[in-house]
Amino acid sequence: MALTAIVVAMPFAANEISPRGSDSRPLAAAISPAEDKLQESRAISLESQIIAPATSEATKAWMDNETALADKQRATANSDDQALLRNAIAGYRRALSFYQGKGDTANAGIVSANLLAAFLKLKGQDAANLSADEVRSLAQASLGATDRQTQPLVWSRLQIEIGTLLLATGARGRDIGTVEKAVSAFRSGLENAQHDGRSPREWAEAENLLANALQFLGQSQNSEPQMRAALQALNNAWVLYQYAGLDQYQFFFEARIAALQQQLAQPADASRTVAIAPADTNTR
Repeated sequence: MALTAIVVAMPFAANEISPRGSDSRPLAAAISPAEDKLQESRAISLESQIIAPATSEATKAWMDNETALADKQRATANSDDQALLRNAIAGYRRALSFYQGKGDTANAGIVSANLLAAFLKLKGQDAANLSADEVRSLAQASLGATDRQTQPLVWSRLQIEIGTLLLATGARGRDIGTVEKAVSAFRSGLENAQHDGRSPREWAEAENLLANALQFLGQSQNSEPQMRAALQALNNAWVLYQYAGLDQYQFFFEARIAALQQQLAQPADASRTVAIAPADTNTR
C-alpha cells in the first residue's frame, strides 16, 4: 500500500456553558465575538475581582471560568489569537481544579467541555504540547456531566470534539490505543446522526474525521478491514459534502478515494511506516 498523509480536519466549534458556581446571580452567556472591546473590559474587571482578598474561592472559580469565556471569545474574534487562548485555558484549568477539589462533578464537567473546546483552537507548538492523558480525563468529566437522553446533540458533538483531539494527540505520538479511542468516540458521536438535528456539513466533517482515524489504524496495523472501513467513511463524507452543497471539495475527495482504492489493491507491506500530517489541531 502506498503511504498517504493523514490530515486532521476540525469540526464545528463547541457551545460553551458557564458553571453555576456559588453565585446566585444569573450567569451571562458567552459574549458575541463582535463585541471584542466589551469582552476585554469584562475580562479586566473580572480579573481585578479575582485577586481581591475578600473574594471567596468559589467565587474566584466562577470568575475564572467567566474570564476564560471572554478570553476564548476574544481569541475567536481575533483569528484564534494564541495568547488569548492560553489565557483562557489557564483560567479554565484553575476553575476546574477548584470544582474537582470540591467533588462538584456537574460544574467540573461543564468546565471540562469548555476546556476541550479551547484546545480545538490551538495551533503549532501549543497544539503539540497537548497531552492525550489530559484529553481523556477531560472527556470522562465532560461526558459524565452530559445526559445523552435529554441532550443527544450536545452529547454527540462533544464526542466528535473528543475524538478529534484524541486523533490529533494519538497520531502525533503514534499511539494506537489513543487513536482507537478516537474511533470509538467518532462512532458514538455519529450514531443516529440523521435524526439528531445536526447540519449535513457537521455530519460530513465527522465522517471525514472517522475516515482519518481508520486510515491511520489501517496503515499502522496493515489492516485491510480498517482501510476498507476508512474508504466507506470517506465515501459517506463525500456524499454528505455534496448534499451540503460543498462541491468545491470534489477534487480532494475524488483524489483521496482513488488513493485509498489503490492502496487496497496493493499487497500489504509490514515494513512500511505511516506518514502523518503536521499535528496542527486547527487544520481544516
